[in-house]
Amino acid sequence: MKCFSFTAFPLILLHESTIYTFIALAPKAPNMAEATAITTFKILSQTFFFIVLIFQN
Repeated sequence: MKCFSFTAFPLILLHESTIYTFIALAPKAPNMAEATAITTFKILSQTFFFIVLIFQN
């Protein structure tokens, strides 16, 4: 099971009476969102261009 934390605060986990403390780092969400938008735009524009070429005749 994956657990993601998007805070920059210390995160404390308890497991069998052992305490684990670490800093949860925020992911690069804005960069990932921008890359996803660019990739989606490229796929859609290429698909549109391909459809226009097919139905041009």
